[in-house]
Amino acid sequence: MEGHRNYSIVIAEDEHRIRENIAKKIPAANPRFEVARTAANGEDALEIIENRCPDLLITDIKMPVMDGLELIEELYLSMPELPVIILSGYDDFNYAKRAIHFGVREYILKPVSMRELKDALERLEILLDKSLAYLPESTGCYDPSTAANDLCGNIIEFMRARYKDDISISDMAETFRLNPTYMSRIFKRQTGTTPTRFLTELRINHAKKMISDNPDLEIKEIASALGFVDQGYFSRLFKKETGMSPGSYRGR
Repeated sequence: MEGHRNYSIVIAEDEHRIRENIAKKIPAANPRFEVARTAANGEDALEIIENRCPDLLITDIKMPVMDGLELIEELYLSMPELPVIILSGYDDFNYAKRAIHFGVREYILKPVSMRELKDALERLEILLDKSLAYLPESTGCYDPSTAANDLCGNIIEFMRARYKDDISISDMAETFRLNPTYMSRIFKRQTGTTPTRFLTELRINHAKKMISDNPDLEIKEIASALGFVDQGYFSRLFKKETGMSPGSYRGR
């Protein structure tokens, strides 16, 4: 049954010894979870997640380049359905409060005990098993028997028609009555990219055209017109994709 498949994990931790130790503990704590990839900073983890579509992220808070809280903030905007376990050596309520604000499911203090890890994975296993079920018939019109290629074509058309709206992967999955992670995996298998990356590239390409064609239009207006509720996030994403800020791109 689909509900009994294994789940993949990405681990983000800058200390090599701790990172390897956690990776070794995972199969012993819960054999249904397997480590897909590990990363030494949040930026590398974000790229891996966008490309691999894991079922779960385990991340440290303090990391170079992009820390764990910055990572989960980015993911909250693009992949809010991804469960996250935060690891930290800092017993600070402010960290936990901010992490909870961005939908973090579990918060474990270092050193990570096998008991705590096992309990957290067991709770997330239940959550992931439940999320694999198709959403009710009333939430969409997708027939699960439709071929994967047809599904991907429908998803692409949906994104091309709705990219200007504030849509997320969860919105698309609900439309087609699919689990978000399951949908992302099918899409990547068929197209070579993830729905998140496809939607990002679609929006950024239109953003470049809008910036070039509308010199008097403010960046915040362009961001809003393309479905970004956060101008700061739009600017960071634009720079990541093009190597330039929106203002620099306009003045080039």
